[in-house]
Amino acid sequence: MILSIIFLIVILVITFSFLIGSYTESYWAKRNVKYHGGKNIIATFSEFLFSNRGIFDIFGDIYKQYPDDPAVATPSLLRPALFVKHPENIQHVLTDNFKNFYHRGVEVNDNDLLAKNVLFLSGSRWKLMRQKMTPLFTSAKLKNMHYIIDKCAQDYIVYLKEHFDDKDANAFETLSIYSCASILASIFGINSGESTVDSPFLQMAKHATKPTLKANLKFILMALSPTLFKKLGLKFFGEYEKEFIGAISQVIRKRERENVKKHDFADIAVSLQKEGKMKDESTGCEIDPTDDVLAAQAFFFLIAGVDPVTMGMFGALFELAKRPDIQKRLQEEIDNAFENNTEIGYDVISKMECLTKVVNESLRMHPPISMLTRQCMDESVLPVGNIRVSKGTKVDIPIMAIHHDPQYYPDPDVFDPERFSAENKNSRPNMTFMPFGEGGRLCIGQRFAHLQMKTGLAYVLRHFNVKVDDVTQKLTYLKSTLIIRPTTDMNFTFVPRNK
Repeated sequence: MILSIIFLIVILVITFSFLIGSYTESYWAKRNVKYHGGKNIIATFSEFLFSNRGIFDIFGDIYKQYPDDPAVATPSLLRPALFVKHPENIQHVLTDNFKNFYHRGVEVNDNDLLAKNVLFLSGSRWKLMRQKMTPLFTSAKLKNMHYIIDKCAQDYIVYLKEHFDDKDANAFETLSIYSCASILASIFGINSGESTVDSPFLQMAKHATKPTLKANLKFILMALSPTLFKKLGLKFFGEYEKEFIGAISQVIRKRERENVKKHDFADIAVSLQKEGKMKDESTGCEIDPTDDVLAAQAFFFLIAGVDPVTMGMFGALFELAKRPDIQKRLQEEIDNAFENNTEIGYDVISKMECLTKVVNESLRMHPPISMLTRQCMDESVLPVGNIRVSKGTKVDIPIMAIHHDPQYYPDPDVFDPERFSAENKNSRPNMTFMPFGEGGRLCIGQRFAHLQMKTGLAYVLRHFNVKVDDVTQKLTYLKSTLIIRPTTDMNFTFVPRNK
């Protein structure tokens, strides 16, 4: 009896798989879009779930297999999915017709308190929250906040000088100490006389941003079926709620008592709570800025900021270690910027051309995220190919593949910061460089992340050279994560400079 039931279930699953696959293929054929996937949708999904290849590799192959197609359909369980390649179609999705593609295609549960942030929110609540968080990242605010990042960089150099000869140290994990510390200090503030790399929240932050199988499975389920994810009542960050919300509450109450301005997240939090309910007059949306709500925004800055900054710095240093000529040129710019000073100012670091090019080329070769996802909220037509996109369709944009397309970047695996000279930047189409996304949902903290990376790299290369054993080695990434991280065997060494 049991065997008969199991056999029946297997038959039903296989039948359902073929029906979904056949329907999907027919659905896109009517729209003159090629479908990457057979009729057996289970076999197709197995490539994503069980192969020893990263999703960026799989989507990179799809990108190459259809060189002349502006978009390609891909398998999905309960909604159509479209892989958009052409820059004009990408611009249509991310900017020109943003009102129809503002949704990230993810759903979170109401009881997942730390997930109620600008990354996961949509609609009027997202719009209002983004409006209120944007002032934290204006040029004036970043200039005032730079002293925090500078202090973290100086503390990190002290740490690095004590640990640089640790043969078991992993450079990525070491750099993440600086990334975590500078974000935590920008949230909680800094105390004079204390090292920012000794923050009591550093280990929690590193654990929260470390990819795990459990977290990956949750993201995969949400990508395949947001509705099912929500019905199951799953939470992304439940284990950190009590500690992080409690910490934010303490910081806000302390800042209220002190009545001082430190140009950090706590300043914004105190100001918002004094003003009362946040309201968007155009939509009527209201949000009460409780400690829970503000903690969710701070937690977003942490989890969304650590890996991009760490990967950007790691990628730059790894490539510079293979190109000592470029490393030397950058160090000359850094030494001139510091002159006889022990610190470097915001205005100076903002004008460092070689450093900016190096950071951008690192982000091109090793973008922190491999793709963007949007969900169509109303009927739309992509201009190139005249492709009709129905409401509910998931749209994927392959950042990694575009960043390595030789038609935009000749010899894409070669580290060449001059790709980002003014002349070369102007020669490329829009939407071919998107390390932090683009359009209305461009990462709200991307300018802050750039400042972190540039300040950290300036201090590291002021005091150290970086070297690798094999200058021909190509950077490889972990396959089991949805974000870009180097494999553990990817490393370089810090060698003190003799200036």
